[in-house]
Amino acid sequence: MADESSTNFSVAQKLQGQFRFYVVSLIFTLLAASVQTAKLNQSNFETIVELAAWLALLLSGLAALWYIEWEPIIRERLAHRSNYSQHLSDAKKLRLQGVTTIHVLEDGQDQPIDSRIANLQESIVRLTENIDRVQSKNYAKYGFARAAFIIGIVLLLVARASAAIAGLFGYQLL
Repeated sequence: MADESSTNFSVAQKLQGQFRFYVVSLIFTLLAASVQTAKLNQSNFETIVELAAWLALLLSGLAALWYIEWEPIIRERLAHRSNYSQHLSDAKKLRLQGVTTIHVLEDGQDQPIDSRIANLQESIVRLTENIDRVQSKNYAKYGFARAAFIIGIVLLLVARASAAIAGLFGYQLL
C-alpha cells in the first residue's frame, strides 16, 4: 500500500512538472503568435489593448519561468530538512539507548548528544522558516503568472474582436 502511494505521489509530481512546462510554452507561443499576427494601427483602442495583452502575456511567462526556477531550490531545501529530521530521530534514539556523546562527521569531533539534538532542532526550525518564506513568494509568483495569463488572453480577445462586435451594433472604433 505504501509503495502504491509513493508511486502515485511520484507520478503526480511528474505530471505537475510537465504541466508547468506546458503552460510556460503555451504562454510564450500565444505571445509569439499574437505578435506575428497583429494588425496594429487599425484603431487606437485595438492597438492599446493589443499591446497591453502582449505585456500581460510577457509578464505571465516571465513570472512562470521565475516560479519554475525556484521549485528545485525549494525541493532541495525540503530534502535537507528531511535529512535533518532523520538525523534528529536517530540522535533521539541513541539518547534513549544511553549514548551521551556522538561523533559528528561534519565537524570531525565528538559532541554531547543533547547539544547535537538542540543543533538539529534549531537547524530544522530555521530551514522550515526559510522554506515557508520562499514557498510563499513562489506561490505569489504562480498566482501572478496565472492572473496575468488570464488578463492577457482576455485583452487579446478584446483587441481582436472589438471591431467586429462594435460593427454588429453599428459603431466604429477610434
